[in-house]
Formats: sequence, structure tokens, C-alpha cells
Amino acid sequence: MSDGLQLTEAHRHALGSRLAGLAELLRRSQREGFDPPGLEPLLADIALIEEETGALSPRLPPDPVRGLLSRAVELAEDVAPRGLKQYGPLSDAAAEYLTSTSNRLERAVFELLDDLERREPVQISRAEGTL
Repeated sequence: MSDGLQLTEAHRHALGSRLAGLAELLRRSQREGFDPPGLEPLLADIALIEEETGALSPRLPPDPVRGLLSRAVELAEDVAPRGLKQYGPLSDAAAEYLTSTSNRLERAVFELLDDLERREPVQISRAEGTL
């Protein structure tokens, strides 16, 4: 890991999760028969980035439902304009709508997390793959 990056453990966990997800999606496309010459070098680059940043492997949550809902929070956050800025500018009306929508979705998922806290431990079977 490069000492110059000064990444916190939280940053390294977030990077680890995102980079592992990216690599998994690329491997899935490979398993589906899409294997262009640039795919393996990209996977190698992701591995190098993991090494250079000290990215920490995603932790398997003790409660898989909590893990799924945590990912749902991340996706709800990405509905907000800040999650879409890479796709170009939004009108003021669209930005206002998406901000409101993202906040509503996040609140709803947090309510589900609160509901989960009040229940007995939930057991579900793990589906193959990741989100």
C-alpha cells in the first residue's frame, strides 16, 4: 500500500467492496462468453489497485439480510444527483425530484433495517454471486 494515499480503514473497506464488485461483474461477463483481449489486463489492474490502496476484502456480514439491506442503502443513495453526475448535468427539476426520491428510498430502507433490528435473527439461503 502506498503510504502517500493516507486512506482510512473505512476508505479501504469501501474500496475493497467496490473493487471486488467490479471484478466480480467482469468475471461474470467472462463466464457469459464475453472475453475480449482487454478483460484480463483490466482484472489485473483492479488487483494492482487493491494492492496499492490496501483495499480490504469485503466482510461477509454475520447477518446476510443486513448485508443486502446495506447494499440497498448504497443503491438508494446513488439515485441522488451526486450519484448520476458522471452521466451529465441534470435540470433543476430533475435534480430536485431525484434528491427527494433518493431521500425517500433511503428512509424506507433504513426503516427496514430498523425493523430487522426488532426481529429475531433471520436465516436466508445465500444466493450465488454478489450484488
